[in-house]
Amino acid sequence: MCLQWRFPDNGNGMEYGLETGDIDIFKKDPIGSLAREICQNSIDANRGIHPTRIEFSTFDVVRNDIPGIDELSEQIEACYQYRKDDKKEGAAIRAIHSMINLPIIPCLRISDFNTTGLIGVSTFERGVPFYNLTKTSGTSFKGAGSGGSKGIGKAAAFVASGTRTVFYSTYTQREEKGYIGISKLRSVPIDADGYKMSVAEGYYGCKDDSFPCVDSELRLDSTFTRTSGDYGTDLYLIGFGHRANWKSDLMFKLLDSFMVAFVKGLLEVTVDNITLSKDTIKKIIYDVTSFPGKDASSLKSIMAQYELLTSLDNVTHIEKIVKGYGPIDVLVKSYSQGESHRATGTCDIIRYPYMKITSHGVGRLIPYSAMCIIENGDLNEALRRMENAEHTAWSWERLEGEEAQSNAKSTLSRLKNLISRAINEALKTEVGDKTDIAGAGAYLPGVEDSEPLDGEELGGASKEFTHIGKIRQNQADHKRVELENDKDDKMERSVTTPVSGDDSKNDAEVSNPEGDPGSTGVHVGGGTSVDAGHHTSTNNTDIDESSPKKGYTRKLLGGIRSRNMYDKSQEKFLLTFVSNCNEANCDIVIKEIGESSDTYEVDIISAEINGESCTIKDGIIKGISLETGKKYTVSYNVSKGSRFATGVEFYANR
Repeated sequence: MCLQWRFPDNGNGMEYGLETGDIDIFKKDPIGSLAREICQNSIDANRGIHPTRIEFSTFDVVRNDIPGIDELSEQIEACYQYRKDDKKEGAAIRAIHSMINLPIIPCLRISDFNTTGLIGVSTFERGVPFYNLTKTSGTSFKGAGSGGSKGIGKAAAFVASGTRTVFYSTYTQREEKGYIGISKLRSVPIDADGYKMSVAEGYYGCKDDSFPCVDSELRLDSTFTRTSGDYGTDLYLIGFGHRANWKSDLMFKLLDSFMVAFVKGLLEVTVDNITLSKDTIKKIIYDVTSFPGKDASSLKSIMAQYELLTSLDNVTHIEKIVKGYGPIDVLVKSYSQGESHRATGTCDIIRYPYMKITSHGVGRLIPYSAMCIIENGDLNEALRRMENAEHTAWSWERLEGEEAQSNAKSTLSRLKNLISRAINEALKTEVGDKTDIAGAGAYLPGVEDSEPLDGEELGGASKEFTHIGKIRQNQADHKRVELENDKDDKMERSVTTPVSGDDSKNDAEVSNPEGDPGSTGVHVGGGTSVDAGHHTSTNNTDIDESSPKKGYTRKLLGGIRSRNMYDKSQEKFLLTFVSNCNEANCDIVIKEIGESSDTYEVDIISAEINGESCTIKDGIIKGISLETGKKYTVSYNVSKGSRFATGVEFYANR
């Protein structure tokens, strides 16, 4: 059997450079891309008997032991001479040239076990796994439920190879054995006149047909061999540059991308001498030395995912049905104020083969982390068709045809809406089941007037409600004040927005404060729910017929700092604020805040201000007189017992 490297001419066709589109996609994160592509392909190929097991193992090989090294080196030399000084490709070509000429070349072996192997290596027929992996690009023959979709993810291995060369060796459950080499370089002249060019991709195989070598496996790593019945596939990346922290970067990406598969016991990965499995990942995740170079913010995602899947405390499971496709499972974990630094405030979306694709942010006041798991099925297949090559985003625009795009757009919108609803329901349930939220005392620290307003340090406004700490004024709604108030009599409108801060200063102004703060806080009573309530109009009229005297003009006041809380001992809600103006006739409106800052009316049934009874009409506190600099405490009851995030609005009737 004559084995050789072959880079045939391109028939006067296209000249391809080193940085083709499929290669360039994965250059930003070669280690992370490699981890994701390998794991999803190996999970897809699992035999259904034992967990998929994968090894990433570094080793050194003597240069002359690489199959066809002289022919491969000759081709790389031609690339070097042709484009070594090119501004775009020169540096990469010089690095490849340097690596292939080392006497001892560092390599990476990636092996999977308990898989089918690359079926079809002995027949080399089209449409079977071995052919699809080694001979196709931009096409995918994977069926429903498979992880990949574009057929170009295989390029990730070449990006991670210092010589752009990879050998594939496989032992299949059909008792097939075989291997082939592939090198992705660039086109070079192959005749004296320079008209004929080679193709960019070369194969190491049998004679002129570039068929795989069959009936034997390639063994480049002298420390590794497969035993009888130990089916699987081995990739040998020739020239593996040891980047700093590559092992920890690889482990981090594995955990962040496949946490569900690890926790379910479906995946085990060994990176040199470190094993990630259902039984070991907890220690690795919480060991501060496991991921050098990663800060606490970076590690938050994998910790949150692990806690969602394993914690018994404060985790709510909600199933939602995506119309026409079936169920999704949403897991939501709430955190106390003292633990809010551990909350991600987003929902990671995982689809079969239990790979994290993207995250969906749902702005909520209560600190939380969430996860949506999509099992193998019609929805999984629909999303797979919309997925980019890196498996990090979905877009309906990737589909062909107006009808397909319209259906896909609706599906994505429906999925996000259901996730948002599940998170809202879980947080309401979590808060509603408790009389006191843990750490709620830290929700209401003292506030100094000199504190900067939200958005000042960032140079802009922010509408997002963050976890409760220091109460600051939100500048996001100034335009609404300008629209609602006369141009000759404008007043800033302020929604008190809690942000994290010093929680050592507790509010001592209210008797026995326990539990839930509000303004924009969390209540344990009243208000129409987000799902069932009627939306409150933001287009107030200038002439308010509900005012005590017909013809009064109603003005939305701004700049009043306020805070809400629940007094457990009195079973009432307490609103405290300091007036910044003199007004003889004011209304106080409490509103529930839903998704995207939508507001809903809250029905107040009784109230007192500084110990004196207030007038209540249509659920609104009416006829309040305010004095500049005076502090007010309003105690009130609401009609229903659900909990909700709140906002407070003050109106002057003139």
